[in-house]
Amino acid sequence: MRVENEDYFLDPPPGSAAERAVELGIDLTLTLENLRLTPEERIRQLDDHLDGIAELKANAQSSSPTSPITAWTQAPKGAIGRQLKWLAEAGIDCVIVDDLAGALQGSSSLTRLLAVCYLRNAPNVLRLGNALTSVHARPRGTADAFSFHWDAEVLDGLQDLKLMTDLGPVDLRSEVNGVGFYEDAIVGAKWLALFGHEFPVLEISKLIVAKRTAGRAKDLIAVAELEAVLSAKANHG
Repeated sequence: MRVENEDYFLDPPPGSAAERAVELGIDLTLTLENLRLTPEERIRQLDDHLDGIAELKANAQSSSPTSPITAWTQAPKGAIGRQLKWLAEAGIDCVIVDDLAGALQGSSSLTRLLAVCYLRNAPNVLRLGNALTSVHARPRGTADAFSFHWDAEVLDGLQDLKLMTDLGPVDLRSEVNGVGFYEDAIVGAKWLALFGHEFPVLEISKLIVAKRTAGRAKDLIAVAELEAVLSAKANHG
């Protein structure tokens, strides 16, 4: 990373996007550490961090078996990498979106949830149905014994899916808030080499639009950091 970029995060210029992010309590030193990594290293780091958190939660829950277990604590180690390989090997046309898209481009977001916007044409929906069936996908919150065959007819009637699979949680979206469908999300997407495959990732400016449109508190905080990353890249390369 260029020295100018590092200075931008370590000593934000007055009135800059980086300064606004700091004012909101965002630790840009974490952002800087992420930007020093390759996209694949960022995924491995996410998995390492969340494995440690999951282990701590599991130990804490051992004395309270009724404590709720979130989707990400159920994910196997290396979940994101395995899910990406699964999508690539199944030939699914999709764009990585939401928090993982931000993390892959430098944000300090901690997430083990893979969210993608997928192409809703007949061949891709057929491939997706077969892929979901192969990993025993089920709506999150249903019992582990729940089984389902994800054929094209079922998928045609659904827009967005929040699923748990043998590989971990995944969200499948037909549309990105404020951006549009797959055909819109793929335009200008950043292609990244991850685990032996190439994946399109929603471009940062579109990710900012999506999070602003969603309007949740966590999204608006994420916007501040993403704007700092975008500004650094625009001004310093």
